[in-house]
Amino acid sequence: MADEINEYDTYYNSNKPHDKNIVIISQKEYDSWQETFYLLGTEANRMELMKAKKSFKSNNP
Repeated sequence: MADEINEYDTYYNSNKPHDKNIVIISQKEYDSWQETFYLLGTEANRMELMKAKKSFKSNNP
């Protein structure tokens, strides 16, 4: 199972009683989520990213 999760960037969801479910994702996917949470973690970062995105879009129609 772990090879498939890593190879195809997929996940495994295990439903457990009493809403104690688990999800298994690859380290690559987890690291990506952690980076996104960090980058969007403050209002200042979010605003700077939005400005950069607008600038990029206006320079690359």
